[in-house]
Formats: sequence, structure tokens, C-alpha cells
Amino acid sequence: MPKSALAKAKEPQVQAKERPATADGRAARILARSLFRDMRSNGHGPQQILALATELIELVTQEMRGEAEGAACEPGLVIVAGPKLEA
Repeated sequence: MPKSALAKAKEPQVQAKERPATADGRAARILARSLFRDMRSNGHGPQQILALATELIELVTQEMRGEAEGAACEPGLVIVAGPKLEA
């Protein structure tokens, strides 16, 4: 039987870091596939998709280093799929 909105509101909220790794991994795979398909359908090639993936890894690495040093990541940074870039 589905829970009511009130019952759901009373449940403790689970932070992203507290979710099981399997849920995070599944969500990441879904997001990655969606982004990949979107980029391919907009004409982006493998090199451009790899460049985006490399940049994402670099941003995460910088954020992790910043957290280790007590610094914050760039606020408001948003990455979107744009028009096809020339290689």
C-alpha cells in the first residue's frame, strides 16, 4: 500500500552520502547514459565526450583536494551539453 504524502514527509531524509553505494552507482549509470545519448544525438563525437569526462574528473579531483584542504569548490558551476565543438 502506498504511503501518504504526510507519512513520507515525516520519514527522515537520507543524504546522498548516506545512500547505499548500489543506489548511487545506478543513478550515476542512468545519468551517464542519458548524457551520452544526448551528446551523441546533438552531434558530439567520441573525442568531445571524452573531453567532457576528463573535465568532470578534473573538477571532482579539485573539489576533493579542496575539501581535504578546507577549501570550497566553485559555486554555481554548471556543465551543459552545447553545440557541437570543432576538434
